[in-house]
Amino acid sequence: MAKIYERIKSKNKGRKKIFIVLALLVLLIILVAVYFIKYNKKEINYITQNPTIEDISQDVSATGTLSPTNTVDVGSQISGRILEVLVDVNDEVKKGQVLAKIDPEKLNQAVDNYLAQLQSAKAELYSAEVNLENKKWTYDNYLDLYNKTDGKSPSQLQLKTAELDYKSALANIEIRKASIKQLETSLNSARIDVKNSIITSPTNGIILSRSIDPGQTVAANFETPTLFTIAQDLTKMKLISSVLEADIGKVKIGQEVEFSVDAYPNEKFQAKVSKVNFADSSSTNTSNSTNSSSTSTNIISYEVTTYVDNSKLLLRPGMSATANIKTALAKNALLIPYQALLFKPNSNIKAKQQSSIMMGPPKRIRRSYSSIGSQGSIWILEDNEAKNIDVDIGITNGKSAQVLSDNINKDTKVIIQIQN
Repeated sequence: MAKIYERIKSKNKGRKKIFIVLALLVLLIILVAVYFIKYNKKEINYITQNPTIEDISQDVSATGTLSPTNTVDVGSQISGRILEVLVDVNDEVKKGQVLAKIDPEKLNQAVDNYLAQLQSAKAELYSAEVNLENKKWTYDNYLDLYNKTDGKSPSQLQLKTAELDYKSALANIEIRKASIKQLETSLNSARIDVKNSIITSPTNGIILSRSIDPGQTVAANFETPTLFTIAQDLTKMKLISSVLEADIGKVKIGQEVEFSVDAYPNEKFQAKVSKVNFADSSSTNTSNSTNSSSTSTNIISYEVTTYVDNSKLLLRPGMSATANIKTALAKNALLIPYQALLFKPNSNIKAKQQSSIMMGPPKRIRRSYSSIGSQGSIWILEDNEAKNIDVDIGITNGKSAQVLSDNINKDTKVIIQIQN
């Protein structure tokens, strides 16, 4: 009996140990579960930024090309072979300086020809004047004799013939004088052509382009060919920019312009708007067509002219420029990141709205960042809770936004992002 009792007692002890082990294992599982439930919750970290006091401007972007304020095209009024070219591109020239020469050989021949004709015409005039004097003497004598003889001698026929001969000689004199005048005019014209064979600069400036070389033939029969282009003054340049129709209403004369060129990427040039065109300057048609459909897009832009100080001669004609026209400016403005206007918390985050706890965040309205005087909605962190408030928005530039409301200040924590 004792042996049987020991065996039963031993079995009970083994079962008790198994039960204790199982109980400890269940307790361990419960503790692990409690730990994960309590300490493995996802925490919400709000990334905030305080408003700042800074200047802000609203810009309209445009692209354009630089050109001289005034250029002069120098051409040739006569035809001929280019004998000599004395200047090249980028040369500085003075008014009256010789730029090129056209071969004057044929022109000089024309001058000599007119001189010979003029001398011949003057000789013929002298002969006509002698003949006139003779005809006049004959007529005067016949008339005197006719009066002294009471018409008996000479006959009326002889007197009339002498009178007509005198008048004819007088008319011949006028013809010869007119012929001489015409020849003198032709001679002056030929001499002007000889003078025009020497092409000179009409103004002080810099040669921008040259389109001729020695040996080329210039034909000026139908239109005056352009041989040189001269910029009168490169210390002042003109920037003509193209502004899209969506932005042209904001651009006004006198607004500040800041632009840059690829040649000097770190240099900013300042100017002011001088002229805004009312007529559209370009219309680009972009069409895509297939067998079943076709689309067409019209891009309308307007020219904005800006005069630029180029006293350092850094800017050159033809350079492309990227300009920012400051259409609005606010100094010492309260600014928040533009990202705050776009922030919207996730639906599983408990957010407290200022107007009502039951209401969710308001629907966002898509706005252009260039809008002024609109309303926006932002989220701020107050007592570690996200709160939604409405604010009046002034100038925005895509990076910052001006707040016109007085319900936030420099110490307000504006939420721009969340991080789980």
